[in-house]
Amino acid sequence: MTTIIALGIFLFALCAGGYAIMSGQQVKTIEGGKIEFYANDREYSSQDIADKQSTMQQEADSAQQAAEARRAPVESSLPGLAGRWSGSTGYTYVVEQYGDQLVFQEESPYGVTTVGQGALSGRRVTFRWQAFNGLTGSLTMTISSGADVMRGTLEPDGYPSQPFEMRRL
Repeated sequence: MTTIIALGIFLFALCAGGYAIMSGQQVKTIEGGKIEFYANDREYSSQDIADKQSTMQQEADSAQQAAEARRAPVESSLPGLAGRWSGSTGYTYVVEQYGDQLVFQEESPYGVTTVGQGALSGRRVTFRWQAFNGLTGSLTMTISSGADVMRGTLEPDGYPSQPFEMRRL
């Protein structure tokens, strides 16, 4: 049992550290299942993330309602993007589509950790997102001709941009 707990703490630290780095946040320390970021000197434990799940779900529900209210009629030329996607962060993304409006949720081993909403224009997708830790940013991607890969740029507010890719699962 102790080995399982230690493994769980190690995996959490590894995932959270990877997430922070991919999100542009600088990790100060990873120790004993706690992560400290330079951005806000706040440590996040697996319990901290679990405590944020209801807030993240409310954000996702709100994003869905807003997308449904803003949706334009579906043009036959718009690709269908609803479904599960694998991101270059190693996490899974669930995309919901309401005409030209899109909502996504990032699923990590600890539940939903990021929520975003955006719009589809031709073969270009633009999202605004918010992570459980308050980090926000934008994501702009171009959809492949087969609509099974999206590539673009992840731009965390206040941090350097980086390439980002999602592949349909």
